[in-house]
Amino acid sequence: MNKPFYHENIDHRCVMIMQKLLVHDEYVPIIELAKTLKVSKRSVYYDLEKISQLCEWLEIPNIIVERSKGISLTKEQKGAFNKYLNDYYPRDFVLQQEDRIAMIITELVSQDLPIFVEPLIQLCQVSRNTIFNDLKLVRQQLEQFKLSLEFETHVGYSVHGSEIKKRAVFLYYLESILVLFQNHGEFFRNVSSFYDSNQINVT
Repeated sequence: MNKPFYHENIDHRCVMIMQKLLVHDEYVPIIELAKTLKVSKRSVYYDLEKISQLCEWLEIPNIIVERSKGISLTKEQKGAFNKYLNDYYPRDFVLQQEDRIAMIITELVSQDLPIFVEPLIQLCQVSRNTIFNDLKLVRQQLEQFKLSLEFETHVGYSVHGSEIKKRAVFLYYLESILVLFQNHGEFFRNVSSFYDSNQINVT
């Protein structure tokens, strides 16, 4: 499975930590990272927790802080971090949950065939766990329109119910999508072909 190039918890400060660790073969003390970032040691440890989540996401061993020494990356960690940073697209815009819900619902009801979770991950640029949590809310929202979200193994997610209700929910969330596209069109062009600027006319 191809992972999206962006992990939701990795911000600019985390990137700076990874970049500093990558250029050192020896241990880098936590206090040195704190001085570089001009933050407290506690803040560094908080950032390291987020980088640990990235390690899990990249399926590599977690970084280890050696007492009185600091951090030294393994060859495997350096390779994975280098690849991630090469693909990393620093954005000042991240989809909020309500935006993701609107995007997922409009995508689901506009498709003739069921959708697996991977395209939704790519569409929203968040982790698999976040999408699964979003789908719980999507199911609740659809129920308000008398529609149901169904999942079938090896087939994917699909919306069941009246076609009239499907059109109604699509139009309900479409306005939010158009506003998003108008304000952040570059995001959509960078992450997905689902919303083609040539196909959406925003005045």
